[in-house]
Amino acid sequence: MPLLGRLCSLAAVAAWLCIGAEAQRAHVASGDSSSLEVTPVASAAHSVPLNEARILKIIPDYQTVKDTGYPIEPLTARQKWNLGFKESIDPFNIVSAAMTAAFSQRDNQTPRYGEGWSNYGKRFSAAVADFGSQRFLSAGLLATLLHQDPRYFRRGPGIGNTLSRSVFDLASVCLS
Repeated sequence: MPLLGRLCSLAAVAAWLCIGAEAQRAHVASGDSSSLEVTPVASAAHSVPLNEARILKIIPDYQTVKDTGYPIEPLTARQKWNLGFKESIDPFNIVSAAMTAAFSQRDNQTPRYGEGWSNYGKRFSAAVADFGSQRFLSAGLLATLLHQDPRYFRRGPGIGNTLSRSVFDLASVCLS
């Protein structure tokens, strides 16, 4: 548990630093009277909100950007952390953690937890913490520190044929 606490503290500090840096950049770009004058430049990139669609009406699909026919702005640090939080608290992921804990309890996969409802609660909380930390680390911390966009950019139906889209998908997975 001390390791989990340290990881959570590290993630919180990293989020605070990244969001603070983003706010500082926004403050400088706003061109207040105490800073140098910054002339706004029209950006050709478009901001795209998170995808709210679900796969089979159940599984969240927040990270897919469907229309990549025009330049898309990268996510800010705050948006990356919000994406990680949104994925962590999604009902599908909570139910998935409950099912994982139930299968682990049924087969007694980790005997040190033991049997019974109180021990199922321990397995469930461990699964929720595991899934949540995965999402926070991938979509929040690592994406922010490495300046990566955690979204998947899907090629539209008008771009190439099925073979070229399949090659693009495989290249995206292998090169990312």
